[in-house]
Amino acid sequence: MSENPTRELLRRMSTTDAPKNITSTPDELRMVLDSLTTRAAPTTFSAPMAWGQSEIPQSTMLFASQREPVVRWLVYWVASDIFDNWFKVVDPENRDSNDLDKAVQKVLTDLNAKQEFIRLFTFERRYGTAVMLLGYTGFDNETWKTPIYETSIGLNSPQAFTGKQSKILQITPYPWSKIEVTKHDEEISSFRFGLPDIYKIGRGTENTTSPEDLARGAVETEVNWSRLIHAATRLDEHRYEGESVVVAVYDDATGFRNMRWGEYETIFRYGAGFPVFTFPWATKEQIQAWIAAGNVSNLNARGYFVAGEEGETVEFIGTKGTALTPGDYNAMALEALSMATRIPKDVLRGASAGTISGSEVNERAKYQMISSEQSLVEPVVRELINRLMDTGQIQYRDKRRGDVSRDYELVWNYPEIVNEKDRATIDFLTERKNTEKLNYMTVNELRLELGMAEVKGGEIVIGIEKQKKVQPFNQERPEPPERRGKEEAEREAAPE
Repeated sequence: MSENPTRELLRRMSTTDAPKNITSTPDELRMVLDSLTTRAAPTTFSAPMAWGQSEIPQSTMLFASQREPVVRWLVYWVASDIFDNWFKVVDPENRDSNDLDKAVQKVLTDLNAKQEFIRLFTFERRYGTAVMLLGYTGFDNETWKTPIYETSIGLNSPQAFTGKQSKILQITPYPWSKIEVTKHDEEISSFRFGLPDIYKIGRGTENTTSPEDLARGAVETEVNWSRLIHAATRLDEHRYEGESVVVAVYDDATGFRNMRWGEYETIFRYGAGFPVFTFPWATKEQIQAWIAAGNVSNLNARGYFVAGEEGETVEFIGTKGTALTPGDYNAMALEALSMATRIPKDVLRGASAGTISGSEVNERAKYQMISSEQSLVEPVVRELINRLMDTGQIQYRDKRRGDVSRDYELVWNYPEIVNEKDRATIDFLTERKNTEKLNYMTVNELRLELGMAEVKGGEIVIGIEKQKKVQPFNQERPEPPERRGKEEAEREAAPE
């Protein structure tokens, strides 16, 4: 029995005359290398990691939230939805006044707060933790380790800002992947015991590594805790590091991604069938020579095949039936992802409004989830507003105590998700409610409440006017004839 061609070529490659033999047989070498190379599946963000691994690297979280659609939706688009409709600030002492809200919104707009909050919570949702660095004026910003707030006389007690003309001029979010805690509060009696005292923030890029940048701390800056806002809304067992939203969906998102890759590969290879060539007249050596000549090296680039006159045929097998039915597998993955994210499957799927699967019920369920997330981020938003009050950029003092008050409310602006039928019902009930108000309010009072101008003669209460027109009940109504006496009835009936 002759030696295997692959072994023969490998033996020749190991001899002293290998270069001459190899260069003289390029086709043989290519075939051997092809036979020795096993094509592996392209790596995904889960490639080197086993299913259910105990720890997910931050680089993997970044890759997943940028490349995997469901994870990106959960990280970025949920953060965007939280702040999309924004909020208003209400003074509980004067709920009808918009003065406080106007003062807050002006400062937040100057700081580009909406976009910065979306970035902050994109980072926070991706890694579980993020920080917002506050650039103050009126303090020594060359030494970022100098505290803005002290804890010696109470938790978060501000220094005297009077005379310093201190303002917050810039807010900049940073991901936890660029943060290192270098010092913790070790004072047992402190309210902040165990929390970070000094953060080291990577503020530059990979290119800002010149000696000048390093000397002035442009790449890494140590910052006191009071100069930033720490965002970690999903704390679990760790004191200050929150849980990433990627963790709960990671295994299923990994399986979903690899499953889709397999589907795409299968469709690419066999979606249109695979060719079967038949040469009834050819020997095995002739068929191998035909293949070696490159006739089937790139089938996808071909527009046609040439058959001879001796019965040669080519047929694409697989097109007579369904080559791939991925629906059941996709449904399984979406079911698991929906459980982990609290987002309805039809929203994850991107169903169109107006269909049963894309109904307003699903939209309401989604925004119930967004409402819960807004409750989690509210303390971070309030902390920025409170600091702006401390610097005097927002003027709001409690009328009862005469000092800066924190007794305000955040009211989130929710999108209106109502179909036409429900909208008509709401309009009808609103009009009926306004009509009932006219029983105890003047016409002009109601018009002012609805934002309309007063009208002449509108100082009347329509409900009271209606009551005046009702005829009083007649207590002296005569009795029916059959109840009166016979003589009285005859007397009344007799002619005069």
